[in-house]
Amino acid sequence: MRWRNDTLVVVLAAALGTEVATAQTIRHVPGDYPTIQAGIDAAHVNDVVLVAAGTYSGLGNVDLDFAGKAITVRGENGQAIINDSRGGTQLVYFHSGETAQSIFEGFVANLGYIQGVVVDGSSPTIRNCELNVEDVPLSLRDSVATLADLQISGHNFAVDVLRGEPIFDRVDVYHCGVSVRDSNIIMRDCAMRENDDGHTFSGGGLSIDGGSAILMRCTMSDNVAGDGSEYGVAHGGGAYFKDATVRLSQCVIANNRANAHFDIGGDGAGVYMSNSAVHLDNCLLHGNRSDSMGAGLFVNGGDAIVSNCTIVGNVAYSSWLGINLPGAVVLWDGSASLSNVVVYFNSSDEENYDPFWGNVAVTWSDVQYGYPEFTQPPYPGEGNINIDPRFANVPGGDYRLGDGSPCIDAGNNSLVPIGNKVDLDGLGRFADDPGMPDMGEGVGSIVDLGAYEFHDNSTGINLRTRTTCPETGPARIGWANASPGWPGVILVSDEPGTARIPGFRPCPGTELGLAPASIRVAWKGQNDRTGGRLINTMVPSFACGRFLQFIDLSTCNVSDVVPIQ
Repeated sequence: MRWRNDTLVVVLAAALGTEVATAQTIRHVPGDYPTIQAGIDAAHVNDVVLVAAGTYSGLGNVDLDFAGKAITVRGENGQAIINDSRGGTQLVYFHSGETAQSIFEGFVANLGYIQGVVVDGSSPTIRNCELNVEDVPLSLRDSVATLADLQISGHNFAVDVLRGEPIFDRVDVYHCGVSVRDSNIIMRDCAMRENDDGHTFSGGGLSIDGGSAILMRCTMSDNVAGDGSEYGVAHGGGAYFKDATVRLSQCVIANNRANAHFDIGGDGAGVYMSNSAVHLDNCLLHGNRSDSMGAGLFVNGGDAIVSNCTIVGNVAYSSWLGINLPGAVVLWDGSASLSNVVVYFNSSDEENYDPFWGNVAVTWSDVQYGYPEFTQPPYPGEGNINIDPRFANVPGGDYRLGDGSPCIDAGNNSLVPIGNKVDLDGLGRFADDPGMPDMGEGVGSIVDLGAYEFHDNSTGINLRTRTTCPETGPARIGWANASPGWPGVILVSDEPGTARIPGFRPCPGTELGLAPASIRVAWKGQNDRTGGRLINTMVPSFACGRFLQFIDLSTCNVSDVVPIQ
């Protein structure tokens, strides 16, 4: 007897009590079935329940249950709207071991005090949905769910993850935060923003307690921890990490707030970490405000590694004490190391203010620093400078490096994490600017300082110094963009000012930016074949604080005035 293949499949399926893949059937709601649940109940493996554009509510359109089926429930063209005007417990409940082949997509849900998507012991795919929920908008328990292209708005409760390994891709969470416990999550191209409900005290945007997390190209902005009046210790306006291992790469943590109740809490407006291992690379932390200390990063136990980040414009101010406090990084307990970073304009407009608290290890970085009891900057540590980074547009919030920035080609290649190939914009690292002298360390093109790599060619003559000031020791003086092979001169003066070269000298009438009474020649010789040169010398302590300017004797162009510091 010869069996037809499809007959054999049906017989085997019946004998084994299993459902097998069949040809896809599209089941239309409300054309074929009056409610979404009716369509789900009728569907078999691989079917699509296609919900037409329109508004759905009430029994059969909420409390949806896939019952373990590997089917797709899809809102047509993303225009199927589910309202809960006639009650329900949640939008959809996955609790029967659903896998990634159970797909819920293309819906707009406007829900009152019922939950949104609830997943328990299952791992479905949720994508292309907008969830506007008064209760918990998304709850995951023991799940490896895939979440993609979601817009989630909650007003009283956070997205909640417990004991799972979910993946978030392009998930925008606003007016609520994300709370993760004992889980291992991946978040890519996600946003957590504008959570200021006044009831979140640890992690306004993101809270991770236990487990691990990888965040790539994510944003935590305009979130608030605490409300400033209720009693409660508020930490981590943007993010809060406890007993966790976290990697943040190409992330923006901006304009978050950590409020204090009188003098209690208000630490770590950007990131607060406790007994955690946290690594930030190619990240921007700016505009965060703490009512106590550490508006950028607060380390309370564990190990923080910060590389190629820009920490700028963070303010720590105690209204109770009426004083500014360290605004960039506070090391309360544990360890913190920073390399290839830019730390500027934090806490106070005054330059004589320490951006750090604790024994923060800083190397090869541009740090605005100085306490009166210390002699002069830069911040102690190999390769550090204290020079205006010349951001592209500070008033406009653009902290990319501007033309001629001293942070261009000024980092240390050996301190760049393995695999770190792109900056915050996704552009390649190690982009050489031939118009800038290489003041950093490494073989080949030198990495820039901060979160952004400069990709345009600098214009004008760029003169730079890196010294051991205020101590006697090695100095590196370099310039670029002069005339190749032609003579050049470096002049030194005790102070800046205005002077013109007299008629009997080369380049007569050229205006200098140095005080005329104290101008001396520090170097005279040929530029190399690229129009630059790098001089390694020793600087005596009395030279620190003086000023340099370079003149190209071929074109009579001059560089900016550069302090020896």
